[in-house]
Amino acid sequence: DLPAISGDAIQLHQAVSNLLVNAEEALVEFDGERLIRVITREGEKGVDVLVTDTGPGITSHHLARILEPMFTTRTAQGNRGLGLTIAHAIVRDHGGSLHVRSRAGEGAEFTLSFPASVATPVTAGDAIAAAVAPAPGSILLIEDEVTLRSAISRFLRNTGYAVEVADGGSEALALLAEHSYDLILLDLRMKGMTGEQVCELLASRNPEQARRIVFMTGDLHSDAASRFIRLTGRPVLAKPFTLGELETRVAQLIHESR
Repeated sequence: DLPAISGDAIQLHQAVSNLLVNAEEALVEFDGERLIRVITREGEKGVDVLVTDTGPGITSHHLARILEPMFTTRTAQGNRGLGLTIAHAIVRDHGGSLHVRSRAGEGAEFTLSFPASVATPVTAGDAIAAAVAPAPGSILLIEDEVTLRSAISRFLRNTGYAVEVADGGSEALALLAEHSYDLILLDLRMKGMTGEQVCELLASRNPEQARRIVFMTGDLHSDAASRFIRLTGRPVLAKPFTLGELETRVAQLIHESR
């Protein structure tokens, strides 16, 4: 009997999954009761989804920063602080909010709040037109962070783009040897071959495709990264970005490239 909400099922699945991964990681080495709950309930304006765990909780110092982009307390495990950033962006793009409640030693509670939807009738003609509408462009996404790669690729496909993905430079260059793309979203900092190396190799092999590169990075504070981006003259998406910002920028750049 909960009210309906309007949203992208894949993105909402991603947001909840990211919170579940965080809860699981909090409990992996926890000696006490290890329990994760997912609860749905009617909220003030629509629907709340709660993800709670019985783990070690979050200190007040970390709680104040928990929703900051790229913030993580688990760098030793190789985490890059993207899970909550993506979940927060997805919820915000759906007109909702993400709240965290926790105390050290008392577990954590993450609440996703979504507004109830106002149903809009869809005619059979609208549905057929949407089904046969051509993709507005082709994109190659090069990103080694699996969570971010999954979220971005799913969102862009749902928006109507034809998207191929590569988890590193070698795979990307192999795809680029066989295909051309309207836009290439390239993570600047990757394990193995870096974004700079991919860009330089592509510029020597296929200058036309190199001119379709858009860098993605959370490292703009680095003098080396900023200098390289300026030298290439290519645009950059500063991480973290919302899915709405991504959609607007991609549409603009593809339009300009045609």
